[in-house]
Amino acid sequence: MKTCIRTIGILACAVSISFAQDAPEKPERKNPEAMFKKLDTNSDGSLSKEEFTSAMKGKKAEGAEKRFAKLDADSDGSISLEEFKAAAGKVKEKGKGKGKGKGHKGADAGN
Repeated sequence: MKTCIRTIGILACAVSISFAQDAPEKPERKNPEAMFKKLDTNSDGSLSKEEFTSAMKGKKAEGAEKRFAKLDADSDGSISLEEFKAAAGKVKEKGKGKGKGKGHKGADAGN
């Protein structure tokens, strides 16, 4: 009887561990202030277009100038920490709505 209970316990642990390993990990959001400081290579408190675009690599490099223009809310030719944080906040808010698949229909759909 003890052997049976022990075997069931071991199997239950093994199954729970295997399911835990299959769960996708959520990417950790970086602190916008720390990211800004890393991008601000000359430490002047703002990001120039050159600083911003040179930090973009791979697919992110495509359209970097358009993204820079969107982040530069006051169109002064640089991105301030406040502008950078505001954009990071919008991305965070946008991510909260995830989970509704493409085919999701609300209660009033079709009306």
